[in-house]
Amino acid sequence: MSKKDENTAVFLHELHQINLVVLDSSQFCYLQPGAGTSKKIRPTFANANALKLSSELLRVFVTEAVERAATIAEAEGASTIEATHLERVLPQLLLDF
Repeated sequence: MSKKDENTAVFLHELHQINLVVLDSSQFCYLQPGAGTSKKIRPTFANANALKLSSELLRVFVTEAVERAATIAEAEGASTIEATHLERVLPQLLLDF
């Protein structure tokens, strides 16, 4: 399995964890709990350009978060980025975006 396929599989698993199912490249369904134990499927449609833009925004956001966390880790002399480094940059990062 290629790295891209592996990343896609992880991403789809994460989407499933939040009850979001990808039907195709421009259609998603949220699985919402119904009255009983069954789940209702309500399709949510998104324009392909909106999906591309959202994906790019998320990519830039994550890249910026990692770069800022790496700067803090480097200043502390750490060789890896820990969750605490990300926790320290997120408040300002959210304000910047």
